[in-house]
Amino acid sequence: MAETLAAIRRLTVNGVPPSIQTLADACGIRSRGSFPQMLERMRDRALIIWEPNKAHTLRIVDQGPDYETMPTAQLMRLNRRIEAVLADRCAA
Repeated sequence: MAETLAAIRRLTVNGVPPSIQTLADACGIRSRGSFPQMLERMRDRALIIWEPNKAHTLRIVDQGPDYETMPTAQLMRLNRRIEAVLADRCAA
């Protein structure tokens, strides 16, 4: 599933997500039957959404910030805030 999410991110161009077929090809999926089932499981887990019977509507549900692409300075500020909260909890 992580590979599929990464492929959706990688293949989304100018806000337009890939088609299901393009996504399946990018993930190396040959079985047309199992891939939709996996996407449905991902939808049931609230990882992705899409509009039925419409092309290019597959979207990743926002699960919070993307720490991998966050600038270092922003990560450091976030880390200091977390450390402050943890220090307050330990002091209480």
